[in-house]
Amino acid sequence: MSRIPGIAICLALVLPLTVPAQENYRLDAVEISGNRTFGDDVLRQQMVLDPQGTFSRVVLRRDPFLFSGEILQNDLRRLTRFYQREGFLNVAVSEAERRVDHAEQTIRLTIAIEEGEAVRVGPVALLPDSGATALPAARVDSLRSALALRDGVRFRDEALSADRDRLAQRLVNAGYPFARVTYRLTLDEAAGRADIRWLLSPGERCVFGEVRITGTVEADPALIRPLVAFSPGDRYDPRLLDRSQRRIYRLGLFQIVVVKSLLGKRDGNAIPVEIQVREAPRLSSKLGVGYGREEKFRIFTETRRLGFLSGARRAVLYAKHSALEPYNLDLKVTRPFFLTLATSLTYNPFLRRQKEPGFDVRRYGLNLTAQHSFTDIIDGFVSYGFERVRLDTASVARVTPASGVATALSTDLYNKSSVTAGLTRDSSQPLFSPTRGMLSSISATYSGLGFNSTYHFWRTVAELRRYEGLGWDVVLAWKVKGGLIASSDPDEIVPTEERFYAGGSQSVRGWSRAALGPSDADGTPIGGKSLLEGSVELRVPVWRWISLALFADGGNVWLDSRGHQPADLRYAAGSGLRIETPIGPVRLDVARPVGEDLRDYQIFLSVGQAF
Repeated sequence: MSRIPGIAICLALVLPLTVPAQENYRLDAVEISGNRTFGDDVLRQQMVLDPQGTFSRVVLRRDPFLFSGEILQNDLRRLTRFYQREGFLNVAVSEAERRVDHAEQTIRLTIAIEEGEAVRVGPVALLPDSGATALPAARVDSLRSALALRDGVRFRDEALSADRDRLAQRLVNAGYPFARVTYRLTLDEAAGRADIRWLLSPGERCVFGEVRITGTVEADPALIRPLVAFSPGDRYDPRLLDRSQRRIYRLGLFQIVVVKSLLGKRDGNAIPVEIQVREAPRLSSKLGVGYGREEKFRIFTETRRLGFLSGARRAVLYAKHSALEPYNLDLKVTRPFFLTLATSLTYNPFLRRQKEPGFDVRRYGLNLTAQHSFTDIIDGFVSYGFERVRLDTASVARVTPASGVATALSTDLYNKSSVTAGLTRDSSQPLFSPTRGMLSSISATYSGLGFNSTYHFWRTVAELRRYEGLGWDVVLAWKVKGGLIASSDPDEIVPTEERFYAGGSQSVRGWSRAALGPSDADGTPIGGKSLLEGSVELRVPVWRWISLALFADGGNVWLDSRGHQPADLRYAAGSGLRIETPIGPVRLDVARPVGEDLRDYQIFLSVGQAF
């Protein structure tokens, strides 16, 4: 019996040291139990505890997360506050289990959550504030329809703030720029109910007043006034200020456009508007020099002239030399706001030579394109093009039509008269290296509209790209692209430069440029009438402006129209580096075909993402 006090004393001295001794052990896992309303991912975003798995530690080279009891307690409080903001006032968050491996110095935690019942929204009233003028019943009904917190839904702090902002913005958009919205909240904890009374003070209803334009030097203010989306005396609506700003900026004449209402200088209920602009240089030029594995040495120059031949027209003269384009002269003259304020018309004469692995052509002609912006992210266009094409007789490729007979092009000098229509929806951001959003596009071309057009065919291409953030700035990007060509000529010949080709830095990267698909007896690519390809790429930041990419590509080209055969798809995989620059990422990719014998690695050096 005399030894028991001694043991008790030892335990009393040792046990308090076990928890501090676990400080700085590696945190291997945090499991969450009892959460019904929110997923684990949502709850982990509220926490500082961040266990790193084997992939993160070994491949991504991330430091292990070291356990801290203080951080754990703070995380439990953070989770509690999160649940309470989401309407679970009686939530209980606790540490349920701690598994410690002293030999490996690792810890695995389990956090238990008892959510309890959520507070529900009771009756919602919209009333005039003390001394304020009551709004018409129709306006009140419109405001009520905008509320997220309605009778019976779960109460959320964030939704309450959002509803207040939404009500205020609705009133401002309806012509009440000085509107004020407050609320009174009555909480019945026993019933689990929150009653909301919105108090509305709309203030005086206003209209637009005088419009003043400042900052113009060479540009005529008369070019700007028709683009203003309102007139003096119209009901005040700040959305029309934003619309006017976008229209004026699309003129292309200004570096900066600011359209603002002068609320502090109103005349009665009329609010004056000021449009401030800073003009872009009328004449500007840039020169670029670079090197890529496909284009080899390249040099280009671009000269831009604003106010070309007066008005808002702009002209861009582009000249380029590379191995793929020994010469390319391209002039684009754009007239904005053609017929409508959302439509532009572009005249585009050109002269170029294309020297691809499968053909060598010289082309000159003219494109005439009308482009219309339906929304900020949806554009459509219709284009007519005429060109004269000379195909180098030494590189005339053969194509096998449906008959199975190899037939050469009927001539090495021919005309093409074509019309193309297309639609693009692009919500991807940012511009050079998208990390979110989606791009989808489709275009259809018919060639053979008079002017001695030699070949008659349809050409259709559709593409879908998607960018998704996975956390830690990791981006998953993927694309799918397909196309087909249908000839209406008896011999089914399609010009060699219009056919589909696959392989290269922006296609299936296990093959060199145009090397995947049909070829002649000499191994020269001859292209085809059907295309299907896709890519998936994981982009992982490594250090500052350097990132790593892991990718897999697949695709093929078929001779026949609608010849797509999934069983014929060829695949490649590889990795690469990306170095961010002001003109886009410099890209180095190394890829190799999958399941192919005696295939060399392909190395691509270029500027810009593969997609």
